[in-house]
Amino acid sequence: MTRFFKELEVRIPADVSVARHCAGQMAGELGFSSQRQAEVRLIASELAQNHLDHGTSGGMLRLGGLFFGDVPRMDIASMDRGPGIRSVESVLRRGADQPPSRTGLGAGLVSIRRLADRFFICSGSSGPFACPVVSGSVCCGTMIVVQCWLGKGEPAFLGACGSLEVAGLVAPRSETAPCGDNIFVRGDNRFVRIVMVDSPGVGSGGEATRRIGLRLRDIELIWPPDQVLEFLRPVLAGDTAILVLCLDRLQQAVSCSGLGNIGAWLRIDNRIRRPVLRPSVTGNGWHRVSNALWRLEHSLACVLHTDGLAPVAEEEAGPLLTALAPQRRDRGTGGRSVLPFLFHRLFSADRRRQDDAALFMGVWQL
Repeated sequence: MTRFFKELEVRIPADVSVARHCAGQMAGELGFSSQRQAEVRLIASELAQNHLDHGTSGGMLRLGGLFFGDVPRMDIASMDRGPGIRSVESVLRRGADQPPSRTGLGAGLVSIRRLADRFFICSGSSGPFACPVVSGSVCCGTMIVVQCWLGKGEPAFLGACGSLEVAGLVAPRSETAPCGDNIFVRGDNRFVRIVMVDSPGVGSGGEATRRIGLRLRDIELIWPPDQVLEFLRPVLAGDTAILVLCLDRLQQAVSCSGLGNIGAWLRIDNRIRRPVLRPSVTGNGWHRVSNALWRLEHSLACVLHTDGLAPVAEEEAGPLLTALAPQRRDRGTGGRSVLPFLFHRLFSADRRRQDDAALFMGVWQL
């Protein structure tokens, strides 16, 4: 099973070559064209080189891929605990404050921004580009998140009838162990369905999750979450945890149903909700489930995670979802959405245990 996840520390020049190779390989596995693969390699190479050029502390790159229907997106996140950028505005406007790259390519952040479909940057703890706060901890270095789509950009359903911004990652336990976690996102002009699966992470876990993904393709988006689970019943392993979240733009509603230990927090307008999931399937027993349905007036924010991540407690979920509450944002390149930064902070290594880990965050604005 192909794994679209990689974390790379950047300490020595050889790490730049590794980052360039891994990024190009992942882009190829996601189906990107040879030209786009070359651009992704350049982005990863320049981001990695920046850590060496500027002497950052704890510099790393995180590569991740996720499919939205049949359309893949590759995210490249660069994080450090270094001194930060003196003037982000100046760097993005002219590149004047950034020394030429030692790779000799001379790309820098300006060209990275040009090559990316979407580009996000935060640096330091103050100013217009300050990094957002998560759990009372401020990112004191710099974080750059680059999103690259296949072909003509993001699927139409993300922008239809309102604005939907999402982020997701799935990390296997190791390079060789089967990965039992995954996230499946599909949509059209009316519906968006997000399914998070946590099958056993060893043995047949990866295969069980793959079968669930294939079967989801046969389920119409109009189906409510409880019926989706009923249809999936034949391919659910005994201890599979699964959550189905459906957004209905026409009815301006969100519905949810699930089994097992998937963590879920929702902020619906100004109220925080935690869907109650039934225990997972045990033996030959099958727990019937029903839908939780909520109407929206203006917005939804959600955080979904599997047990590979430390549980998001209520006292943490409140500030996190409040920070995610959508405002009128520029969806163009360089928008100041906080979602990419909060997402990658929440996925940090100190939260992940030695297990499969999947995290999904979304913001829907009517």
